[in-house]
Amino acid sequence: MPFACRPGARIWWDYSGTGDPVLLIMGHAYGAGMWHRTAPELAASYRVIRFDNRGVGRSSDPPGPYPVQVMADDALAVLDAAGAASAHVYGVSLGGAIALQLALGHPGRVRSLILGCTAASAGSVQRGALLIRARSLLPAAALNRMAWKLLYGPGTPAFRRAEDQRIVRRTRCSGRGRRGQLTGAAGFDVTGRLAEIRVPTLVMHGAQDHIVLAANAQRLADGIAGARLVMFPGAGHAYITDVAQAANREVLHFLAGIPGPADGARPAASMADT
Repeated sequence: MPFACRPGARIWWDYSGTGDPVLLIMGHAYGAGMWHRTAPELAASYRVIRFDNRGVGRSSDPPGPYPVQVMADDALAVLDAAGAASAHVYGVSLGGAIALQLALGHPGRVRSLILGCTAASAGSVQRGALLIRARSLLPAAALNRMAWKLLYGPGTPAFRRAEDQRIVRRTRCSGRGRRGQLTGAAGFDVTGRLAEIRVPTLVMHGAQDHIVLAANAQRLADGIAGARLVMFPGAGHAYITDVAQAANREVLHFLAGIPGPADGARPAASMADT
């Protein structure tokens, strides 16, 4: 089982497929398993690298808070451990904030950005504040009931929601980990730096998102030169479940339009702690 070593933490990661690297970054309190509808589709054409953010899953949950900058450095350590000189980076929700921070702090390592259901500032997520706060405090069973109502679009089949919740129940996420992510993200704000991003960018959002309102997607697309915005009618915050096939098609179409390989390196065992 590979880990990237960081001061005070070990970050679990894995990969599947071959080709240009694509780094997937999940949102608050969820592990890499929540990419279960995305990773297999991308891995047919790309080397897909997933990891558990600190505080969740198989990664360490050191005392918090976990600032977004620290979590972006975790993501960078995963790229190093995977032997990827650069990668396409796809983040959702808090993972989108981490992706933004990674692109701003290490622009040479990010070949393109895909930003899903996210915002450039934690202060823009007012409607989702209650759920996000609750997720750091409530027991898992209560969280699942709340998530069932608020995370998904109204037309999403119950069996898809149930599949997600089974993965959530199997994923370790301590209260300390949830709080560490939440409090660390509270001061995130790169609104004034969006113009610094010079890589191809795709912004995707559910029009019925009750956690991060859809207006935030428009602000991202307006602030990043050349960014393309895709809005999914009827989809909620968990659009990767609500409209999984449509979202995957958009991602694959976007990536196919970026010429040239990022790097051909395969994961190097000497760079990972196994």
